[in-house]
Formats: sequence, C-alpha cells, structure tokens
Amino acid sequence: MDGRSITWLAFLVFQDVLSKELLKDFQKPKAIPEELGISFGSDSIMVWGGISMEARTELVVVNGGAMTANRYTRDILEPHVVPFAPFIGNDSNLMHDNACPHIAQIVNEYLDTVEIHHMIWPARSPDLNPIEHVWDMVGRRVKVRTPAPADLRDVSAAVIQEWQEIDQAVIRDLFEGMPRRMEAVIQARGGNLR
Repeated sequence: MDGRSITWLAFLVFQDVLSKELLKDFQKPKAIPEELGISFGSDSIMVWGGISMEARTELVVVNGGAMTANRYTRDILEPHVVPFAPFIGNDSNLMHDNACPHIAQIVNEYLDTVEIHHMIWPARSPDLNPIEHVWDMVGRRVKVRTPAPADLRDVSAAVIQEWQEIDQAVIRDLFEGMPRRMEAVIQARGGNLR
C-alpha cells in the first residue's frame, strides 16, 4: 500500500501551540460572558480534522471536557468519519494517533462494525503523519494574523478559516511525499527527522 491509497485522519490537541505561542501576546479579558462557552483561562482549544488526497473534512472544534472513547465515537467518528469514508472509497484506511480514546477497544469495535479499516500506528511517529504538517501550517497562519485573535472564540474562528483556506494541492503534495518521508525515517532508524 503506498501513501496515495491511504486516507489519513487525525485528531489534534492544539493546547501546546496555543498556550505557549499563539496566546502569549493576547490580553486576557477581565470577564467573558458565560453564553460564549469559552474557557479563556485554560488557554486552549481542541480541534479535529481529516485529510485525504482529494478532500478534507470540516474542522471540528471540540468543546467542553475531556475526549473519551465514547465521546470520540459519538462526536467524531459517527458524524464526521463515517460519512467521509465512502467518499474516499472501499480501500481507505483511517489513521489516528495512539491517544487513549483512539485505541480503546470500544472504538476498535465500532470501527469494525461500520467497516472502516484503521491502521495500527507506531508511537511517536509524527514525521509519517501528513496531517501534522497541516496542523503546523494552520498554527503558523493563525500566529501571524493581523489583528491577532483576541480570545479563544477568535482563535477558533481563525483556525477554522485557515484550515479551509489551505489549498488541496498542498495536502496532495504531502501525500505524494509520503514515500520520501518513510524512506527518511528508515534511514534515521526511526528517529526524528528534524
């Protein structure tokens, strides 16, 4: 199976990037109305998105609480992965990282039930995951916005807009570069490429 025949879907926690880089210059408001549903004090958002050679899913901002296996199934797999998979084709494979909600038995059983093939993914392998490069692009684009987002609602809107504006040709190039990246990881004996 080459990199072009694989559908790569992933989950992202933007917390490290946003709390240390994107939000460091923001002025924290004195109070945020409850109806906005933003916890600016946590300095983080969590988003999820999926990519393939020819398309991408909508970007999902995951609000309120920890991601559990049940929540991952209910809020991500059912409404986003299952409808997207037929568009890719019968030979697609779901790639998600080894986060606990992704590898839980209930998730594996659900994916088997809905007949979505999924990859066993090695730990600590971001160099092989094309979506990591997309997350990097999105993060860099949000970071240089003028004016900078003022709160988490603005950050969420900016992340969604930047996700939508990435040219699909750029994502396709990432997939086409997979054989080269796999060879580089082999040459590095599994070590980081940077």
